[in-house]
Amino acid sequence: QILTELNNAKTQLSASVDETKLAQMQKLIETNEATITKLSKTNEDAKNAYLTYHLDLVNYDNMASYVVNTLHVEEASVQATVASLTNAKFVYENMYEANNNMITLLSTNNAALTESIKSFNDSMTKINTLINNLTYYLSTLEEGTKQLSDGTSALKDGVAVLNGKMAELTNGINTFNAEGISQLSNYANSIKEVSGRVKALAELSSSYKTFALVNGDVSANTKFVYVIDAKSAPKEVKTKTETKKKENIIDKFFNLFK
Repeated sequence: QILTELNNAKTQLSASVDETKLAQMQKLIETNEATITKLSKTNEDAKNAYLTYHLDLVNYDNMASYVVNTLHVEEASVQATVASLTNAKFVYENMYEANNNMITLLSTNNAALTESIKSFNDSMTKINTLINNLTYYLSTLEEGTKQLSDGTSALKDGVAVLNGKMAELTNGINTFNAEGISQLSNYANSIKEVSGRVKALAELSSSYKTFALVNGDVSANTKFVYVIDAKSAPKEVKTKTETKKKENIIDKFFNLFK
């Protein structure tokens, strides 16, 4: 909406510029320059003639006599010379200052017109530049806002996916705990229990000799075999009795022939 209004304002601003008036102002400047040039030349010619021919000493009535008798102008040129000097005398004595004032006025007017046109053009340039810059920044902001919106949507989707993965991870941890760690803990407790039983059995076997009676010259020991089932409690305890007769000299002799 703002971009549309800016473009409309720029269009209206361009349409409001009256090119015809600007052209007229430029034409007036040119006309004033021409008038200034003409008045300057008129004053310069009048001043030169007035000072050169000492017209301040000549009256209008005896100008012809002055041209013929003092300046010795040929008869064919007398009339033109009289008219020129009479005009020069009149301009210098009656219009010189007025012409200078007009030249100053026209010069000042031209300077003002030129500055106005320049200021107007500069203002138009600045306004158009500001509108263009503002349009660019608003367009960039609009694009950035769109990208931010797209990024927010993507972030929202990513968070949803992350939440799903976290739920999967939680379920996996629970499963691992139920099916893995709990069983390992149970196995460890079972092993600890069995280990205690084995230790007690080993201590018992070390102090126990035999179920049967033996002679005094016979050494005996008993080994207990403890059967551990992975899924059930120990089923039986087997005993094994070994008897070993001490060899004497006669036994060693007969053993040589075995």
